[in-house]
Amino acid sequence: MNAALTGAGLVGFALVSGCLASGCGWEANTKIDPPGVASPRSAEAPPDVDVGEGAAIQAERTALWSDAQQRRADARIGLDEDELHWIATPQDARTAFLVSRETGFDAWGLETRLAEIPVGWHTGRQRQGEQAIYVVHGNGFAVVNGVRFDFADGTTLGIPYAAERQLFNTGAAPVRYFSATAFPIERHLGLYHLEQLEDAGPNGALPEAPTSDDGFDARDRRIRLFWEEAWYRDGTVGLRARLEATLRGGVDLLRTNRAASGEVDGEGAALASRLAHHSAWVRLMGDGGQMGFDNQLVLISGFLIDDPGAHSGSHSHNEALIYVVQGEGYSLIDGVKVPWRAGTSLHIQGPQTRHQHFNTGDEPAFLLRIASGLRPIMERAMADVFPRQWWEAHEDAVGDDSRL
Repeated sequence: MNAALTGAGLVGFALVSGCLASGCGWEANTKIDPPGVASPRSAEAPPDVDVGEGAAIQAERTALWSDAQQRRADARIGLDEDELHWIATPQDARTAFLVSRETGFDAWGLETRLAEIPVGWHTGRQRQGEQAIYVVHGNGFAVVNGVRFDFADGTTLGIPYAAERQLFNTGAAPVRYFSATAFPIERHLGLYHLEQLEDAGPNGALPEAPTSDDGFDARDRRIRLFWEEAWYRDGTVGLRARLEATLRGGVDLLRTNRAASGEVDGEGAALASRLAHHSAWVRLMGDGGQMGFDNQLVLISGFLIDDPGAHSGSHSHNEALIYVVQGEGYSLIDGVKVPWRAGTSLHIQGPQTRHQHFNTGDEPAFLLRIASGLRPIMERAMADVFPRQWWEAHEDAVGDDSRL
């Protein structure tokens, strides 16, 4: 027997085992009767009931779905960088809204921005809600709750809810960073609380803060992920992917890819999308908890990568936001062709928007994907009505399936 399971350890093990076996004190309720309930009233509505008000409330709620559909139809689904309106705020010397109500999008609960820190400057210092940051280019460091986290090109930062944050540019070029927050949903829940502790401006004496070497804070939450620490996966529709899709999900990637038919729903669709949706992936924050970040509401999942001349798979799911960091092409979003290039933002509205991305350029396309941590919960809740759907695997050369 393991020495750890002796003495007090053995007693604790026995208690835990007994708790698991007995339900930790829970049992079928045969001990007490339900509390008393008033007798039902007459089936006819008594005279003190306002039938008109009840009907009006019901009609208002019945109209919510059609109202939402109309808002989605009227909303923007793409925004190019040359359309941005740059502003200065106490937090940023130069920033612009991307996917936001201010720019005409109808996102459920997320908002994205682009910001720049001039050479020798810092952002403001503030507390607010959750924030996810991807450093497009530049060098410097962030101070989060008094701890320093160095960053460079391709670094991802996850800022926990209400943590104090500030970014410093210590390089020879402006820092450009992409930022995603859960401002709309936090505001809706009454949880958004912004405290501006210091405004953006030129660097004076740099703060003396202890440096995190591993990217984690004192509570073992990842705050920083260097590009070299991200996870990479090839998306080639090869024998391994085809066997896994067939055995685990009953999905024939080869047949569906060539025929562009045979719609797959639910778990099979989710599996097919993971295995055969892009030329490659780079995981940054992933889904909640996958890479050690503590963010729950807003996540920069990672990069969707398609080779020159390739297209992604065709599928549908709940909302996602995309920011194009490199490449040019177009997306089909519910049949609408939306051109994109580096600096374009796209909104896959959901709850079940069919979409597919086409790289028409001469370099790999890197599409940064942003999603809410609430999305998996919503997808499970709505799966009977809005299941994931999958129609077609990606092709590494459009119109050429010789690699299959």
